[in-house]
Amino acid sequence: MKAEYYAFSEENLAQVRAKHQTHPQTKAKSEPHQKNRQKRREPRKGRKIEFLKVDLIPLHKLAHTHARGITWGMFCALSETWFTTGICTRHLNPFLLSAVDTKGWGLSRMQKFHALQFLVKNHFITIDRTDPKNPLVTLLWLPLQS
Repeated sequence: MKAEYYAFSEENLAQVRAKHQTHPQTKAKSEPHQKNRQKRREPRKGRKIEFLKVDLIPLHKLAHTHARGITWGMFCALSETWFTTGICTRHLNPFLLSAVDTKGWGLSRMQKFHALQFLVKNHFITIDRTDPKNPLVTLLWLPLQS
């Protein structure tokens, strides 16, 4: 008949302690791993968001209207602004045109002007200029929410 084996008996614990004392290198090897785990990654500088979901319908329409690069850039800047001006599932539409970060997308004032003109002409957006200092942009491919 077998004798009962108890892993946490004093004899077994003494054997385990003795093994750890004779092999101090195992502790030295585990220390760098613990230091790496404690390191925190620094947040990326630049954009607030890294991924943006856009419907395919306006993208296909942009391709069929032969939009140039500046128009694609403005479209992306408008989509990013729409996404970042709201909270959770309530994104503002219309929103202020001044909130659009065109410099972050590499667009000058004239490129912004021409891209907006193209987007209005092809019914992607409407611009409400009743307040000339703060015009409102409405993205027509998204639902309205104020």
